[in-house]
Amino acid sequence: MEALTHFFPQGASAPPQPVPPPSDAGLLQRISKLVEFATRNGPSFVELIKTKQKDNPEYGFLAEGEGSAFYQYTLFCALSAMAAQQQPQQHQQYQQYQQQQYPQQHAYVPQQAPAVPDPLPPDVVTNWETVLNQLTGSKESIKSASAWFLTAPHMAGGLGAQMATHAAGLADYKARLHVLYLANDILLKALESRAKDTAPEADVVAMGMRPIIPALLASTCSAGSLAPDVRVV
Repeated sequence: MEALTHFFPQGASAPPQPVPPPSDAGLLQRISKLVEFATRNGPSFVELIKTKQKDNPEYGFLAEGEGSAFYQYTLFCALSAMAAQQQPQQHQQYQQYQQQQYPQQHAYVPQQAPAVPDPLPPDVVTNWETVLNQLTGSKESIKSASAWFLTAPHMAGGLGAQMATHAAGLADYKARLHVLYLANDILLKALESRAKDTAPEADVVAMGMRPIIPALLASTCSAGSLAPDVRVV
C-alpha cells in the first residue's frame, strides 16, 4: 500500500477512470514496461526515470503528455489489483472497449497485481545507475559491474529492471549490447555459483532476472535493426 499511496494519495477511494490505450504501439510498449518496472521497484525508481527522461518526448506520459491518463490507470491497476478484483464490472467494460477499438493491440491491463519485490533503496538506485553509465563493453567493465550486481543477489529483480530501462533509454545500439553482455555475465556467474543439483527456481538471481530478459532483448534488437552493421532478415 505504500507505493499506492505515494502515486495516488487518495488510495483506492478515488480510482482513475478507464481510458483507451494509445494508438501508438511504441508508446503503449513504453507505458506497459514502465508500469511493470514501477510495481517492482517502487517510487524512487520512477522518480529516477522522470529525472533522466524529463526532456525526452517519448516519456511525456510521466508528466501530462500523450498517454498520461492511460499510464495512471494501468499503474493504479497494477498497484491495487483493481482491474480484476476490486472493480470487475468496470474492468470487463474496459476490456470490451479495447477489443472493439484496438483488436490488433495487446494493451497492458493487469489481471492481478504482480508479485512486487521490495523497492530498491534510493542510494542503490543511484549507485547502480552510476555503474551502468560507466559500462563500456570491455571485459573489465563488465566484470566490475557484474561483481557489483552480485553483491546484492536478493535485489536481482529490481537491479535487473533498472538495467532494462537503462538500455531502453540508450540511443546507441552497441551501448545496449553492452548491457545485454552484462546480463549474460551475471547469469553465467550465478549459474557457476549455484550448488550442484539445485533447481533453477532456487537461484534468486536467475529468478529475479527472468522477467526482464525479454524486454532487454527486444530493446536491443529494435535498436539493432536500425544499425548499419546489422542485417535485418
